[in-house]
Amino acid sequence: MKTDSLLNEDPQKLAEFEARIARGEKIEPGDWMPELYRKQLIRMIEQHGHSE
Repeated sequence: MKTDSLLNEDPQKLAEFEARIARGEKIEPGDWMPELYRKQLIRMIEQHGHSE
């Protein structure tokens, strides 16, 4: 992820999110995630939908 866009994120929430990823936990749609991560995830889901 781009670090410059992460500067606007809550550092505590970002650290918790990254720790969950490092532990291999699933991230659900309703869970907090950095905005850039959410946008990239939506983009990947849309591309998958277009390829079917």
